[in-house]
Amino acid sequence: MAEGSSVPGKLDASPDAAAVRIGARLRALLDAEWRRVERHRKALECVCDAALEREWRATLEHGTERVADLVHRLAALDPAQCADATPRDLADDPLIGAMALAIGIGDQVAAQAVARECVALAEVHYARELDAPQQAGRAARTPPARAADLRLRA
Repeated sequence: MAEGSSVPGKLDASPDAAAVRIGARLRALLDAEWRRVERHRKALECVCDAALEREWRATLEHGTERVADLVHRLAALDPAQCADATPRDLADDPLIGAMALAIGIGDQVAAQAVARECVALAEVHYARELDAPQQAGRAARTPPARAADLRLRA
């Protein structure tokens, strides 16, 4: 049965069910954007190249604006969800931790190299989080593979 439906294979088309799905998607986008902002904020502590600093600062500013927009949209949809509009799962973020460790070593050039790698990986994570609903939709429409289809032909 599809989520929110009493009919197998059908999504609940009621306005409440749609609002719940939209609210959940907005919350997921907000969490992804917050992680991206916090990772760039930490990366800026590592940077020693002026051009790289400008690039990351621009990304940080854009992300901060996007967080504000998502919070506003979420509040318009469900004010109760905005009461908990704080970043989640950032205390143990491995990328932020790696950059903090690199800063602690004291070698600014090495810290910047670590930050570059962390930012690149963070962008991959961010892109995957944005694409997650589309991937789930494709998987739901793709029929399962049969064992006969998977066998190598001699």
